[in-house]
Amino acid sequence: MDPAPPPAEERFAIGPRELRGIAVFALLLALLFLPVLAASCAARRSAAEPAAMRP
Repeated sequence: MDPAPPPAEERFAIGPRELRGIAVFALLLALLFLPVLAASCAARRSAAEPAAMRP
């Protein structure tokens, strides 16, 4: 006879390892988009300046 599978609460439990993995993934995703966001802000700021103020 096959043993009974564990209940859903145990199969899909989120423990410290899973939380650490999610946190690392979120951090890497944020670091990936940080240069894109900085470039977007810099482009928007330079477009908002009047032409006379540019060097």
